[in-house]
Amino acid sequence: MDKDVLFLLGVAAVVIIGLINIRQLYVTLFVVTMILVPFGNARFLPRSVLGIQGLNVINIVWVLLFIVTLGLLILKREKLYLREYFSGPILIILLIYFVAALRTIVDLDSLKGATSIMPAGRNMPLGLATRILNDFIKPVQIVLVGWMVLVSCHFKGRELVGKALIATTIVLGVVVLFVFFKGAVELGDFDEARMEINRKLGMHANLLGRIALALFLSILFFKGKIPSLWRIVSVFMALMIVGVSMSRACYGVILLSLFLYYKDIPKNERRLLLGMIGLVVVMLSGVIVGRITYGVDETHGKIDINAVSASRVDRIWAPLVPTIEKNILVGLGLHGIRKSEAAKKGTVFSLSPHSAYFELILDSGALGVILFLAAMYFIYRRSKRYKDEVYYLVIPIVILGLTDPTFYPKFTFYYFFVMYALYRYDVAMDARGEESAE
Repeated sequence: MDKDVLFLLGVAAVVIIGLINIRQLYVTLFVVTMILVPFGNARFLPRSVLGIQGLNVINIVWVLLFIVTLGLLILKREKLYLREYFSGPILIILLIYFVAALRTIVDLDSLKGATSIMPAGRNMPLGLATRILNDFIKPVQIVLVGWMVLVSCHFKGRELVGKALIATTIVLGVVVLFVFFKGAVELGDFDEARMEINRKLGMHANLLGRIALALFLSILFFKGKIPSLWRIVSVFMALMIVGVSMSRACYGVILLSLFLYYKDIPKNERRLLLGMIGLVVVMLSGVIVGRITYGVDETHGKIDINAVSASRVDRIWAPLVPTIEKNILVGLGLHGIRKSEAAKKGTVFSLSPHSAYFELILDSGALGVILFLAAMYFIYRRSKRYKDEVYYLVIPIVILGLTDPTFYPKFTFYYFFVMYALYRYDVAMDARGEESAE
């Protein structure tokens, strides 16, 4: 039987079971959705079912969860919690993105003619339907997962989110580490093994490092009750993924986070955590040391900034400066790098800025950068009161943006929206407590 038909029969079976016990269906769909979202670009998942573009595993599960979530809200006669989630700072971040996206949608011709030295990413589909799907619908999907996390907290408390985070980390860890170590054994080279992650999974190792770092901090500082053993396993898995990602930025941010927030780690867990970090460093010493010294002239002790940045400075960022200077206030709209002079001349190495700040200033100008940083500062300052998970993510996100690909609602920035939901849930619970006290 065709695999698409089998998959659809499986979905139908899940729905039928759900009609018998809708609450169990909700829990299953929630956990599966949380696991699948980081695999947004994974090659091993079917891109379409029955040959229909956009009808894929992640979208089907997500839509089912969305329907069941709305159904439970109606059955329970609950409010939608929209105002609770879509508060000021998150609206600013979303406004920055969607205004930039709209500016490009109404002028798709501005994207034509962009080319780069590196072939990858040159041929971005420019059809209106495709751009609406990729630039509007998919980001909305990510944002609504965050909203559904907030709703799940009202249904089940924080514990369900904690279990989903652990399940995600373990599944992600098993898949990534299997591919990496298998590649290392077969190819005899760590760099090639790292590339195997991209070739076999369609997931860039650097981006996986960012996702794993977010999972590491979120689980380490998670406020709800989660099983201790699985928490330890998932923290170790997250550290291992960061290790094999070879992301020097992630290495540095982990050390900075430990320096900033060490006192917030329970005393009985500090030695265990340091022991796990030490074990990961020993296990992956060849990977980590080789990556840290990349671009350093060991003979003369000199550091070549361009080499350290993997040629980003000279071959990507410097060619973009003239365009930024001419459009400094509000930028060029989404995919601004494709509208740059360097892209039109084909002198830029890549059509990805390889920096969230360069992307933001190209797309939305200095105004967008200022508004984004102001929103992040507001979240950091307000969440500090509750010591929520998002509090521990803000500084790492702001720093990683120097080499991170995006601050936009895409799967690499997904856990920010999830942790923001937990923060908004705590704010709501605090407000209810004050009301009941009065």
